[in-house]
Parts: sequence; structure tokens; C-alpha cells
Amino acid sequence: MHSEAERRAEAIRYVGKAQEATKKGDNDEALEFYRQAIQLTDSLDTAWNNLGVLLLEEKNYQAAIFAFGRAADLNPSDPRPMTNIGIAYSRAGHSEKALRAFEDALLRDPNWLDALRGAGKATMLLRIADDKALARTMHALLIEPDDEWRAIFEREKFRIQRMIDSRER
Repeated sequence: MHSEAERRAEAIRYVGKAQEATKKGDNDEALEFYRQAIQLTDSLDTAWNNLGVLLLEEKNYQAAIFAFGRAADLNPSDPRPMTNIGIAYSRAGHSEKALRAFEDALLRDPNWLDALRGAGKATMLLRIADDKALARTMHALLIEPDDEWRAIFEREKFRIQRMIDSRER
């Protein structure tokens, strides 16, 4: 029987092999290596998150969300797994769940651009116009470096403010 440290070291080697397979474009091999890593030790958040990314690419949303959730539980300060859950829900057409996941990612890191962008997109799709959405949009405008996204957030800020103002009259 191998010690936990030996199993973890072997799992890390499998993660490296999976990353190499992904770089080569061999996602099937990468999936197998991530699964082998997780069998050795299920405590590697990177293995779970990267497995989720590959499952997401395959449109296996339920399995991807499970993998991202496991990664999020293992590393509660990393916003990436929650952002990835939001992306999976968004691609599956569940904007409300996507928005909640993006908001959870922003609790982990309020400046995480991928989560701000995802939340902005979900807010637009859901036609949400409240103070929370406005504050999040204003924050995104403060830190967004991409001109296209800045334009999107500017339009969204205008839409939200207009809807809030019309309700207050």
C-alpha cells in the first residue's frame, strides 16, 4: 500500500501528463489522466477543475458542474471553479443559476474579470435592473481593460440606470 504522499505525488504526475495531452489536442487521453489522478487522490483541485474544463468542452454540463464544484470545495479562495460553473450553466441555458455561480466567484475575488463578465452577460439576459447589478457593472467599468467589454458594460450601466430611474418615478 502506498502512502498518501506517494499517491499524491503520482496523481500530480498524472495531472502533468494530462496537461501535456491537452496541449497536444488529445482531450480523450487528458480526460483519462485526470481521472487516474483523481482515483489516486481526490484532493487535487487542479485535477478536478481541469477535468471540468474538458467535460465542458464535450458539453457534458452535469459532469462538468460536479467536477467544478469539487474543485471549488477543495480551494474555497479560487474564483475559477465557480466561474466555470457559471459558464457551464450559461451554456446549458440556465441564466439564473449561472448568475448565482458568477456572484459566488465574485465573493471569492471581487475583481475576477471572467466572473464580472459572466455576471454582466447573465444580468443582460435576465433583464435584471437593481442596485446590486448597477454596482457590479460600475465596478467592472473601473477595472475592465478590454474596449469591447467596456462598451458592453457602458451600455449595460445605461440600461440598468434607465430601468431603475423609470421605476422610481
